[in-house]
Amino acid sequence: MIKTIFSYILSILVVGMVTSGCNKEDDNSDIGGCMDVNSPDYSSSATYDNETCQFLYVTDYEVTNYEDINWDLIVNVEADLYIKVKRQSSSSWEFSSNTIDNADPNTVQIWSAPTQFQLLNETYVWELFDADNPPLDTDDSMASGSFNPLTSANNGVVVSESSDGHTTVKIHYSLY
Repeated sequence: MIKTIFSYILSILVVGMVTSGCNKEDDNSDIGGCMDVNSPDYSSSATYDNETCQFLYVTDYEVTNYEDINWDLIVNVEADLYIKVKRQSSSSWEFSSNTIDNADPNTVQIWSAPTQFQLLNETYVWELFDADNPPLDTDDSMASGSFNPLTSANNGVVVSESSDGHTTVKIHYSLY
Protein backbone atom coordinates (compact mmCIF):
# COMPACT_ATOMS: atom_id res chain seq x y z
CA MET A 1 0.00 0.00 0.00
CA ILE A 2 2.84 2.40 0.81
CA LYS A 3 4.41 1.53 -2.53
CA THR A 4 1.12 2.33 -4.26
CA ILE A 5 0.80 5.69 -2.50
CA PHE A 6 4.46 6.44 -3.26
CA SER A 7 3.93 5.50 -6.93
CA TYR A 8 0.77 7.60 -7.04
CA ILE A 9 2.57 10.66 -5.58
CA LEU A 10 5.52 10.13 -7.91
CA SER A 11 3.14 9.91 -10.89
CA ILE A 12 1.44 13.16 -9.87
CA LEU A 13 4.80 14.91 -9.53
CA VAL A 14 5.99 13.68 -12.93
CA VAL A 15 2.72 14.68 -14.63
CA GLY A 16 2.85 18.05 -12.87
CA MET A 17 6.40 18.70 -14.01
CA VAL A 18 5.64 17.71 -17.60
CA THR A 19 2.49 19.82 -17.81
CA SER A 20 4.10 22.82 -16.15
CA GLY A 21 6.82 22.68 -18.83
CA CYS A 22 4.15 22.53 -21.53
CA ASN A 23 2.19 25.44 -20.11
CA LYS A 24 4.99 27.89 -20.79
CA GLU A 25 3.83 30.86 -22.75
CA ASP A 26 5.06 30.79 -26.33
CA ASP A 27 8.21 32.88 -26.53
CA ASN A 28 7.66 35.14 -29.55
CA SER A 29 10.44 37.57 -28.64
CA ASP A 30 12.74 36.20 -31.36
CA ILE A 31 12.44 38.45 -34.41
CA GLY A 32 14.47 37.57 -37.47
CA GLY A 33 15.95 40.24 -39.67
CA CYS A 34 19.08 41.95 -40.88
CA MET A 35 21.19 43.18 -37.97
CA ASP A 36 23.94 44.96 -39.97
CA VAL A 37 23.53 48.77 -39.94
CA ASN A 38 25.42 48.95 -43.26
CA SER A 39 22.56 47.23 -45.08
CA PRO A 40 19.45 48.96 -46.43
CA ASP A 41 17.60 45.91 -45.05
CA TYR A 42 18.67 46.70 -41.45
CA SER A 43 15.97 46.12 -38.83
CA SER A 44 16.47 47.63 -35.40
CA SER A 45 13.82 45.30 -33.99
CA ALA A 46 15.61 42.11 -35.11
CA THR A 47 16.86 39.91 -32.29
CA TYR A 48 18.65 37.42 -34.52
CA ASP A 49 20.23 37.65 -37.96
CA ASN A 50 18.22 35.64 -40.48
CA GLU A 51 20.77 36.27 -43.28
CA THR A 52 18.55 38.63 -45.30
CA CYS A 53 21.11 41.46 -45.42
CA GLN A 54 22.03 42.89 -48.79
CA PHE A 55 24.62 45.60 -49.37
CA LEU A 56 25.17 48.45 -51.84
CA TYR A 57 28.15 48.06 -54.18
CA VAL A 58 29.15 50.89 -56.53
CA THR A 59 28.97 50.11 -60.25
CA ASP A 60 29.53 53.56 -61.77
CA TYR A 61 29.54 57.32 -61.19
CA GLU A 62 27.64 59.87 -63.23
CA VAL A 63 27.67 63.64 -63.52
CA THR A 64 24.46 64.84 -65.12
CA ASN A 65 25.10 68.57 -65.04
CA TYR A 66 27.59 71.13 -63.83
CA GLU A 67 28.10 74.85 -64.20
CA ASP A 68 28.91 75.71 -67.82
CA ILE A 69 31.65 78.31 -67.58
CA ASN A 70 35.14 78.71 -69.03
CA TRP A 71 37.29 76.62 -66.70
CA ASP A 72 40.57 77.18 -68.52
CA LEU A 73 42.77 80.30 -68.55
CA ILE A 74 44.24 80.27 -72.02
CA VAL A 75 41.78 78.55 -74.36
CA ASN A 76 38.01 78.57 -74.16
CA VAL A 77 37.38 74.82 -73.98
CA GLU A 78 35.07 72.62 -71.98
CA ALA A 79 36.17 71.26 -68.61
CA ASP A 80 38.46 68.24 -68.39
CA LEU A 81 36.43 66.40 -65.74
CA TYR A 82 37.48 64.03 -63.02
CA ILE A 83 35.78 63.08 -59.78
CA LYS A 84 36.91 61.78 -56.39
CA VAL A 85 34.78 60.02 -53.75
CA LYS A 86 35.64 59.05 -50.17
CA ARG A 87 34.15 58.49 -46.75
CA GLN A 88 34.11 61.77 -44.89
CA SER A 89 36.08 60.19 -42.04
CA SER A 90 38.79 58.88 -44.38
CA SER A 91 42.00 60.56 -45.45
CA SER A 92 42.22 58.61 -48.73
CA TRP A 93 39.95 58.59 -51.75
CA GLU A 94 38.05 55.36 -52.43
CA PHE A 95 37.53 56.35 -56.05
CA SER A 96 39.49 58.73 -58.23
CA SER A 97 38.37 58.71 -61.86
CA ASN A 98 40.25 59.10 -65.07
CA THR A 99 39.87 62.47 -66.82
CA ILE A 100 37.25 63.06 -69.51
CA ASP A 101 38.78 65.70 -71.79
CA ASN A 102 36.61 68.56 -73.06
CA ALA A 103 33.46 67.18 -71.42
CA ASP A 104 30.26 68.68 -72.74
CA PRO A 105 28.20 70.03 -69.81
CA ASN A 106 25.01 69.09 -71.68
CA THR A 107 26.03 65.43 -71.93
CA VAL A 108 25.92 62.85 -69.16
CA GLN A 109 29.45 61.89 -68.11
CA ILE A 110 29.94 58.37 -66.69
CA TRP A 111 32.90 56.60 -65.06
CA SER A 112 32.78 52.86 -64.39
CA ALA A 113 33.93 51.68 -60.99
CA PRO A 114 37.14 49.68 -61.55
CA THR A 115 36.33 47.74 -58.38
CA GLN A 116 32.97 47.56 -56.73
CA PHE A 117 33.29 48.67 -53.15
CA GLN A 118 30.61 48.50 -50.51
CA LEU A 119 28.93 51.73 -49.53
CA LEU A 120 28.60 51.92 -45.75
CA ASN A 121 26.10 53.70 -43.54
CA GLU A 122 28.38 56.74 -43.32
CA THR A 123 28.66 60.18 -44.85
CA TYR A 124 30.61 60.29 -48.11
CA VAL A 125 32.00 63.34 -49.89
CA TRP A 126 32.68 63.87 -53.57
CA GLU A 127 34.63 66.53 -55.41
CA LEU A 128 34.48 67.36 -59.10
CA PHE A 129 37.52 68.94 -60.76
CA ASP A 130 38.66 70.44 -64.05
CA ALA A 131 42.12 68.99 -64.78
CA ASP A 132 44.66 71.55 -65.90
CA ASN A 133 48.41 71.75 -66.53
CA PRO A 134 50.27 72.91 -63.45
CA PRO A 135 52.19 75.09 -62.85
CA LEU A 136 50.58 77.41 -65.42
CA ASP A 137 47.06 76.51 -64.37
CA THR A 138 46.17 74.35 -61.38
CA ASP A 139 43.21 71.98 -61.26
CA ASP A 140 39.98 73.84 -60.61
CA SER A 141 37.60 72.60 -57.95
CA MET A 142 34.24 72.75 -59.74
CA ALA A 143 31.80 71.41 -57.16
CA SER A 144 31.48 69.20 -54.12
CA GLY A 145 28.80 67.49 -52.12
CA SER A 146 28.04 64.82 -49.57
CA PHE A 147 25.61 61.94 -49.13
CA ASN A 148 24.75 58.97 -46.95
CA PRO A 149 24.04 56.10 -49.35
CA LEU A 150 21.64 54.29 -47.01
CA THR A 151 19.40 57.31 -46.52
CA SER A 152 19.48 58.50 -50.15
CA ALA A 153 19.55 55.21 -52.10
CA ASN A 154 16.57 54.59 -54.37
CA ASN A 155 16.18 52.03 -57.16
CA GLY A 156 19.89 51.51 -57.74
CA VAL A 157 20.93 55.16 -57.59
CA VAL A 158 22.20 57.55 -54.94
CA VAL A 159 21.68 61.18 -55.99
CA SER A 160 23.71 64.03 -54.51
CA GLU A 161 23.43 67.72 -55.33
CA SER A 162 26.23 70.21 -54.81
CA SER A 163 25.60 72.94 -52.25
CA ASP A 164 25.29 75.56 -55.01
CA GLY A 165 22.75 73.45 -56.91
CA HIS A 166 24.72 73.55 -60.17
CA THR A 167 26.00 69.98 -60.11
CA THR A 168 24.28 66.60 -59.80
CA VAL A 169 26.24 63.43 -59.11
CA LYS A 170 24.65 60.00 -59.27
CA ILE A 171 26.28 56.89 -57.84
CA HIS A 172 24.83 53.71 -59.34
CA TYR A 173 24.92 50.56 -57.23
CA SER A 174 23.95 46.89 -57.20
CA LEU A 175 22.57 45.00 -54.22
CA TYR A 176 24.42 41.86 -53.08
